Amino acid sequence: MTVECGPCSPAQVDAFVDGLRLFRIGWSWAGPISLAVPYDLRHMRSKPHDYRGIMVRLCIGLESVDDLIADLVQAMRVFEG
Repeated sequence: MTVECGPCSPAQVDAFVDGLRLFRIGWSWAGPISLAVPYDLRHMRSKPHDYRGIMVRLCIGLESVDDLIADLVQAMRVFEG
């Protein structure tokens, strides 16, 4: 699952990812642990104008769905402040 975070600053995206409690930071190797990794597609694609925000890739593991949703909701509070 990929979530576009925008418009927002890279600092807000970093705060969101850092605020996750159940998700670890890293690329998925199809393991059982939920992971998150931010990346800015504007620096990775030949048509940077097609991408307006910073993406956060979420790899969902085997944790409780309710716990993962609650973790995402509490981490998204960074955008309210």
